[in-house]
Amino acid sequence: MDTNIAIEFKNVTKRISNNTIFKDVNFSIYKGETVGIIGTNGSGKTTILRLAAGLSYATTGEIYVFGEKLIPGFTGNLAKDTAALIETPHFLPYWSGFNNLFHLSKIKNYINKKDIENTMNKVGLDPQSKKKVRAYSLGMRQRLGLAQAFMEKPSLILLDEPTNGLDKEGVQLFSALVEDAKKNDSSIIFVSHNDNEIIQFCDRVFKIENHLLFEEETYINLKIKINKSEDIINILKLKPESYMDTSSDDETVMIVPISKNSSQAFLNKLNKQNIIYEIIQE
Repeated sequence: MDTNIAIEFKNVTKRISNNTIFKDVNFSIYKGETVGIIGTNGSGKTTILRLAAGLSYATTGEIYVFGEKLIPGFTGNLAKDTAALIETPHFLPYWSGFNNLFHLSKIKNYINKKDIENTMNKVGLDPQSKKKVRAYSLGMRQRLGLAQAFMEKPSLILLDEPTNGLDKEGVQLFSALVEDAKKNDSSIIFVSHNDNEIIQFCDRVFKIENHLLFEEETYINLKIKINKSEDIINILKLKPESYMDTSSDDETVMIVPISKNSSQAFLNKLNKQNIIYEIIQE
């Protein structure tokens, strides 16, 4: 097996009673890669995450995580070095956010209190706050769920609608978390019903439809530096899903989520509008 593969599905079919969720799914995700899965509600997106985590098991087929086969059954095994945020995050309601994360961290004992504080700051939560989770808003719970998923810097991160309930600032903080994880060579599976959201964060996109999973056109995050800040408005008119690169000190660096096949056509449009730019990353 290729040692660069983080997770691999081989001819995976999942049925619940007489209902086929999906059949003969085959795909691989490489280390350091962020992959999106889109589909309508009930199409099986979340089920794929549960299978990948070892929380559910395939009816037929095999799943490998970092070369280790997930074994079904009561004495089966969970995916190693994996974190997940699946559906609505749940925490102990009468504890603070920090206390919830601290006690969760004791399961593996990989990180210390400072690591947890740093991660909470990254998602925009105050680790010193005594506020109980039961008083958290939906967005605060989502931020805490993201902190739980990223705090131990796992090699595989499984995210189910991760920007649900987040405001604009929360989405920007999430984007920075994803970039940091990729620099750490973590692999991410990101499921959503929102196509624009998927292409903003993912290297490759799959779609699940009619019980089948297939790869869509490959998208890239085109990073460009604009010569004049007023040209940002023109780019947003051409590609509304574009956004500023918050990790850059330069306020004229933009990320443009775009398919590989249409990237040159987009650049040609910039040229026709006399927009001066520099490609920093494709």
